[in-house]
Amino acid sequence: MVDIATRYCVLKPIQDKSALSIVKELVNLISTFGIPRVIQSDNGSEFLNECVSLLADHSGFEHRLVSRYHPRANGISERFVQSSVNVIKKRVAGASADWDLYVPSTMLYLNCKYNERTKTAPFTMMFGRTAGDFEDFSKEKDTATRDQINQALLERIKQMTEIVFPAIHERTLIVAGKQKKRFDATHKLINIPEGAHVMIKVTEKGNKLDPNYIGMYKVKRITKGGSYVLENEKGQLEPKNFPPSLLKMVSQDPIISTDKFYDVEAIIGHKKVKGKYLYNVRWKNYTSKHDSYEPESNFVDPRFITQYWQRIGKVPEKFSWKDNYKNDISEHINDNNRQKFQSRKPKRKALTNDDDCNTDITPAHSVNKLDLQSSKKKKRV
Repeated sequence: MVDIATRYCVLKPIQDKSALSIVKELVNLISTFGIPRVIQSDNGSEFLNECVSLLADHSGFEHRLVSRYHPRANGISERFVQSSVNVIKKRVAGASADWDLYVPSTMLYLNCKYNERTKTAPFTMMFGRTAGDFEDFSKEKDTATRDQINQALLERIKQMTEIVFPAIHERTLIVAGKQKKRFDATHKLINIPEGAHVMIKVTEKGNKLDPNYIGMYKVKRITKGGSYVLENEKGQLEPKNFPPSLLKMVSQDPIISTDKFYDVEAIIGHKKVKGKYLYNVRWKNYTSKHDSYEPESNFVDPRFITQYWQRIGKVPEKFSWKDNYKNDISEHINDNNRQKFQSRKPKRKALTNDDDCNTDITPAHSVNKLDLQSSKKKKRV
């Protein structure tokens, strides 16, 4: 854990990442440092569970969750985890089984390290004094009285609250502004206005044929942290917020009507018509007589189709674009079109033995043969 204000970190080796282990460590931290106002974490199952929720309700702190697949929203924790792992990895020198023995000293090293943002070590910011060095203090004599010690402590607290912390706040704003400027210069800025329609990027795919984006959502609000609150096609809010990196803007105009969407209970069958799959859909809150065959384009969330194929244990047959092209062309070609196609070749009247001429149009190769026979007869006459 890392304190946002002072950058003071707490490292604890634990046996597992179960909810009970996390709650035990949180109780120990609360007993040592007091109850915090806010605890922010990612969306891991070790934090998002009933045990942590009960602890938050009884202790009174607010448990905030960062946006999923957006590690920059919890950047300070990610940075300290990286620094801790690098230090421990260097110190174990290959003896990885004893890594937990180096955790306390690594914590002391990180907390005594000079911080560029605050211009002070995190230990000094947390306790209002510098950390004791490796010296022999047994021979040092303290002649200060109890009243003098209490007065010095009160003056130190006043200095921290009235001078140090306001100065650090101003310094933090300056450093954060510079970091933002450097980040914006090397990254593409995504600005999606409220009311725009977007699609969500699929981060976990079952196979290569799964779609890259799903749904059609409307941007309801942009939070202070830069994440987006989305509204689905039925006018309901999505249970989680999304970072801009997972969104793809489709249109800024209202293009979706919320009164023509129905919930899918399950896909119960399929058939293939003219090279395209149609899926037999059982609609939620409707009987079997309302089942209907729908193409893939009518599904807002294509994961229903993926789950259906996984359920029946089959893979959709692959067909190339040439097959689709031939099927589409065959629908439009009829007898008249075939005649037009053949009429592009030269048309000649075939002469018979009779004096009358046959007005039927014959194929080009038979016309040439008849012309040749008639020319021979004329020469004989």
